[in-house]
Amino acid sequence: MAYDRYMAICHPLLYTTVMNRRVCIHMVVASWTSGLLSSTVISSVTVWLPFCRGAILNHYYCEAQAVLALTCAHTALMELVIFIFSILMLFIPFLLIIISYARILSVILKSQSAHVQYKTFSTCASHLMMVTIFYGTGICIYMTPTSRPPQDGDKVVALFYAVVAPMLNPLIYSLRNEDMKRALSRAMMLGRK
Repeated sequence: MAYDRYMAICHPLLYTTVMNRRVCIHMVVASWTSGLLSSTVISSVTVWLPFCRGAILNHYYCEAQAVLALTCAHTALMELVIFIFSILMLFIPFLLIIISYARILSVILKSQSAHVQYKTFSTCASHLMMVTIFYGTGICIYMTPTSRPPQDGDKVVALFYAVVAPMLNPLIYSLRNEDMKRALSRAMMLGRK
């Protein structure tokens, strides 16, 4: 979405040429492939670790960092793999999204029309908020040293990117829809009567 908005706002004349069906399919396939690759590698390596610290996982689900805390094997290689995938799958995409929004912001601030600025800011703000919640909490979990024991705060942060962000996503984007706004307004009016 960040690249789509970047092209639409910063290079509107090239948008239809660059953002064609082929490019969109490549972006989706790259996203799915990278997610499948990272989860397969981390899960397959984790399965072979010997566990000796009990069977109680101090987490809401089988988070890689929490599972590593239960093992009695040397986990430096696994920690390095998780850190590398975190850089590739969390930090670099988040950095690219922030850079694209910074470029969009610089283009919009040069616009003289307050209406255009408001419309663009309102369109981009919801996506940027969701990206910050998702990537920010993911980076906090996966890019922290695993030498310290898992904390209860880690569980709360993990819930934000695993539950809260996906739950808020449809709500935030549906409220951007004009039909949804009208239906919500009508429902509020009926509730007052």
